[in-house]
Amino acid sequence: MADYLAMLADELAGKPYVKARHNALLRERIGRSRGSVEFKYENVSAVLEKMGMPWIAGYKPARHYQGAIAEAIWRHLEREPAALDVPIAPPQRIQAPENVFVPAPVLNPSIREGSRSAAAADP
Repeated sequence: MADYLAMLADELAGKPYVKARHNALLRERIGRSRGSVEFKYENVSAVLEKMGMPWIAGYKPARHYQGAIAEAIWRHLEREPAALDVPIAPPQRIQAPENVFVPAPVLNPSIREGSRSAAAADP
């Protein structure tokens, strides 16, 4: 994440950088695949986008990320507010599943599965 934010800071400052080089150096340190690192960068983009902040255009936001990454980014930016030199807002909390999901519809047991005539007859 710090590596991503360093690339973004360079991008915002108009400084050249090579994403592939950053990816390779990070892979050496953490022992992950290129795709794994790319996906994590895309997760960071998604969190930054949700926070209303700029993100690296080459890393399209990957919407499915763990809530912990949002908290980690927020903590990092709190510790280093000048990291991006842009105003930041706290991350939106992810709603608990019980607040997101609705009960499944109750099916009418008198309608047999696959029976079009019974389904058509029921208004």
